[in-house]
Amino acid sequence: MSKAHERKKQPDQVRRSLLENAARLAAERGYEAVTIQAVADASGVTKGGLMHHFGSKFELVKAAFWELTEHFEADIEQELQDQPMEYGVFTRAYIKVCLRNYTPEERLLSKAVLVFLFSEPNLRDGWSNCQEKWMSRFAETDGDLSLELLRSAADGMWMDQIIDPDRLAARMPEIIQGMLDRTRPT
Repeated sequence: MSKAHERKKQPDQVRRSLLENAARLAAERGYEAVTIQAVADASGVTKGGLMHHFGSKFELVKAAFWELTEHFEADIEQELQDQPMEYGVFTRAYIKVCLRNYTPEERLLSKAVLVFLFSEPNLRDGWSNCQEKWMSRFAETDGDLSLELLRSAADGMWMDQIIDPDRLAARMPEIIQGMLDRTRPT
């Protein structure tokens, strides 16, 4: 009997491992490295075991992307908790989450988000829909062009931190505070 047949079935744990390894492969070696075989091998399952959870590479990548995105959204919701619905409330939360001090593991997973976004047009559309949902929810408090520019700047700085975390590290608290100050009405 093979080890796969002896191993106790833990579908949630296997699924999590598949998603984490897909993200890790994308971040470390690029989108092309995310193959069914490579993810299965990294997760210690067969290709059939992976296919039981995800019917294709795209389904696996999509699930990994949305898993990471849900964490980002949860972090924003945490920042929004107990905040009054006033001018710039969402933008402040967005800046804080985008520009917080990421651990090396979080930075790696963020890099996977970028790889997935740049590699799969359908995911870009999904991310745009997510942005539209936020803007619909916070249209009254965060609809100004100046706040949109700050969110776009936070996106760019987030990418910069993933690519070169040391470049602005010393100035990051000053930059974040300057951006947050600009979310207040004048």
